[in-house]
Amino acid sequence: MDVSQNSSIGSLRISQDVIATIASHTASSVEGVASMAFAPTNIRRFFVKNIPNSQSVKFTYNEDTAVIDIYVNLKYGAKIQSVAEKIQQNVKDAVQGMTSVAISEVNVHVENIVFEDGQSK
Repeated sequence: MDVSQNSSIGSLRISQDVIATIASHTASSVEGVASMAFAPTNIRRFFVKNIPNSQSVKFTYNEDTAVIDIYVNLKYGAKIQSVAEKIQQNVKDAVQGMTSVAISEVNVHVENIVFEDGQSK
């Protein structure tokens, strides 16, 4: 579902993919994030190496607010709680700042831990 906003001079429609791209780019730039992860309901994750942004972020829009679920792989040794809180704050600020869509929740799902050699356990 895309986000639509109307004003006196016209309308604006923001694609979910735009919001997913903002959220994904913002989350991946947080220290401790190794990569984005597939949302667990997507079976394609077993066959595809490059993860599109829209597969790592789920966006639900209800009237005036939105909920973002973001799926990440963290680096081994990262403080999970601290990294998750930083992702939540940065994603909320970035999406609200760029789109003016009010974000009520950013739920972070840590799917895996990645070791320095690139292997996940």
